Amino acid sequence: MGKTVEVKLSLPVDIAAKLELHLWDPVRERVAYGARSRLITKLLREHFVKKEEENERVGNDSD
Repeated sequence: MGKTVEVKLSLPVDIAAKLELHLWDPVRERVAYGARSRLITKLLREHFVKKEEENERVGNDSD
């Protein structure tokens, strides 16, 4: 994964609540350490790949 940087993130209350529920570990009775960062990193990587693919399609359409 490489080096990391801390980023402060503000989310709407409803999204933050859904995030907590989605990541909640009933055995530990909390969200596992790093779970939020892993999910957000995964979603952003997928988003960037999708955007790159869209940009390539647009670039190819102009040929």
